Amino acid sequence: MKISNLILLHFLASCTLVQSSVEQVEESKTTILTGISQEQENSQQIYSTKLGIVKFSAAEGSGGLADRIVLNGFDLINLKGKEDAQNNTQHLMPGNMLIHSGIDLGPEAKLRRKGPINMSRLLVFEGPNLNCIKRFLIIDFTGDKPYISEYFGNNPQDKHCLVFKRAEWGGGKSYIYIEGPETYVYHSHGKVIEIH
Repeated sequence: MKISNLILLHFLASCTLVQSSVEQVEESKTTILTGISQEQENSQQIYSTKLGIVKFSAAEGSGGLADRIVLNGFDLINLKGKEDAQNNTQHLMPGNMLIHSGIDLGPEAKLRRKGPINMSRLLVFEGPNLNCIKRFLIIDFTGDKPYISEYFGNNPQDKHCLVFKRAEWGGGKSYIYIEGPETYVYHSHGKVIEIH
């Protein structure tokens, strides 16, 4: 075999290896980017609890806004087609989207350093979108089964958009502050009472 043919074969083999490496790098980048976007989406919509996995399930054509909250595949709350008094379709949004978290990680979060932390309680917003919350409720995962509180937030005939300020989670009583000012006390596995 001539030296020129050997050089040509070596060159072609190198090109094939380079092409294969470029394809592998592109595939790896795509996998990494997909993982990041799924992780970001999951961090906003899927939660771990001691009772299982909670997921906010987006309504078809809603732009990603949920109309159901599901625990281990079974509906906890389903708003499909629900409208407020102003004929706006209602959606469900987790309270941890805001700075003063509407999510209670419980005492476990302070003690645990590694691995996933189970959420204890979650404040849920209901409204047409995050810019206009019509009412609130709490889902409590501290017992043997999930407890869903009654709706709260002073909003006769759904005329106003309510603004969540902050939550202070406690063992027997938790305080939810809404702009207005309104303060609600959630008695664990019991009533939500307005105190201010």
